[in-house]
Amino acid sequence: MKFKIFYIILFLCFANSHSQIEQNLQKIDSIHNLLKNSKTFDSLSVAKEYYKIGELYRYSLKSDSAYFYYNKAEKVFKRTNSWYELAVTLYGIAVIQCNEKDYTGSEVTSIEAILLLENLETTNNVNKYKSFVYNNLGIIFIELEQFDEAIKYFNKSLELKENLNGDFKGSIGLSRNNIAYVYKKTGQYKLAIEKYNEILTNQDLINNHPDLYVLALGNYANTLYLSKKLEQLPRLYLEALRISDSIDYQGYNSIIINQHLAEYYNDNNKKDSAKYYAYKAKEISEQYNNDDLLKSLLLLSKIEEGSIAAKHLNDYIKLSDSLQKSERTIRNKFARIRFETSQIERENIKITKERMWLLIISVVLIIASFLLYLV
Repeated sequence: MKFKIFYIILFLCFANSHSQIEQNLQKIDSIHNLLKNSKTFDSLSVAKEYYKIGELYRYSLKSDSAYFYYNKAEKVFKRTNSWYELAVTLYGIAVIQCNEKDYTGSEVTSIEAILLLENLETTNNVNKYKSFVYNNLGIIFIELEQFDEAIKYFNKSLELKENLNGDFKGSIGLSRNNIAYVYKKTGQYKLAIEKYNEILTNQDLINNHPDLYVLALGNYANTLYLSKKLEQLPRLYLEALRISDSIDYQGYNSIIINQHLAEYYNDNNKKDSAKYYAYKAKEISEQYNNDDLLKSLLLLSKIEEGSIAAKHLNDYIKLSDSLQKSERTIRNKFARIRFETSQIERENIKITKERMWLLIISVVLIIASFLLYLV
């Protein structure tokens, strides 16, 4: 079973609290009301509002609704030759596809976005979105286990970010973490440790981006664990957890750290501690992400014994089957939205042609009638 690599994505979705999601949904209602009550918007302005709704739905973890509005915006941007807006919209679609494990679809959409951006005049915003798309491609290639390609795209993303105007220190730190993660994933622990040390010695990151610092610290501790360098464990895990709790960010990072602590204590035959952290990971993941809940259930099935272990394993199997069906449903829904939108477009083109011919015929008839009247 593969788990989503959300800790290398721009993880704003998981940083969002329930109140922030509520705020996003309220903003969506406001935009809907604005569109409904205004008669002054042209099609391009409407498409830009559709894009905003898509963004808000994406950050509210509502992929199907986000895809629907992105798709509506995409069609208008294509029709009006709004290439920058189209590329940015395609990036949003690509991220959703990646999140829903449609990796081939996400790769195709990402490349389409990059080709558009490559043909635009080079600006700070163009390069910013190039870096985001390259980051998404890196994530895709990790999932497809093409790790050399993943490193290539993460490096491209990092190079662009380092030359952007503005404050992109957090995003740069995230790209470096992504590269270190690939080295960890492929067993190149020495390189991974070097990369994590580069991140963790950045004082600005500690002060201004503590969530990213926690992410890197947790991954660094896990790399030490995997490479059997246990002298600083579990201290580093506990430090990462303490910082995570202190910034009121009991989200994705704390799930992973709790899981890693459970693994560490289980390996050291400290069952009570292992259970405590495994159940903590399960409790938090139930609020955020089913993939992490899967991992927590599998972990508990190894830590617990007898009927309790069997129950967790059974829950894991049931949830796994349910998620696979849900992912297929979402992907089919994406395909249906595209098909229905294309169908509506074809109908609109047909209606436009019919109206044009009706106009031509009407004009001809009027002219003929006038000539006949003269005669």
